Amino acid sequence: MDTSTPNIQILKLFSEIIAQTINEIDSFQITHLDKDGNETQLNIGKDILIIHAIGSKIDCSMKDIIIATGLPNSTATRRVGYLIKKDLILKKISKKDKRKTMLKLTKNGRKSFSLFFDYFTQKFEEILKMISEEEKEVLIKIFKSLMNSS
Repeated sequence: MDTSTPNIQILKLFSEIIAQTINEIDSFQITHLDKDGNETQLNIGKDILIIHAIGSKIDCSMKDIIIATGLPNSTATRRVGYLIKKDLILKKISKKDKRKTMLKLTKNGRKSFSLFFDYFTQKFEEILKMISEEEKEVLIKIFKSLMNSS
């Protein structure tokens, strides 16, 4: 790795952005209505990644969750079970293949998905207001390069 100053600065800044984003995801909370209709604060942290994976697909299976989140099978299964108990997702048998279980968001799950998406959209809009159109084009090129290299 090139250890020139700009490369080190980029690496440090990129690491800080990743750490800050992970911390924000870890502390993400929603106001949750339980099955009795009582409101409680629910810290869903990284479980939002599962909710996001389900909310982003029409038909979502456990395999899709594992691929989208990178979680081991046992962890994904345990976290999905937790989210089912919290009334954020539900399991349904696939109409196409009765052996398959599909995951769907409940009303509370759709609300969580929407709140998370809106929160991060607002954060990025605030950041993007501070940079020029030319800088945005450079960022797009950088992100595309990063996505193509992984």
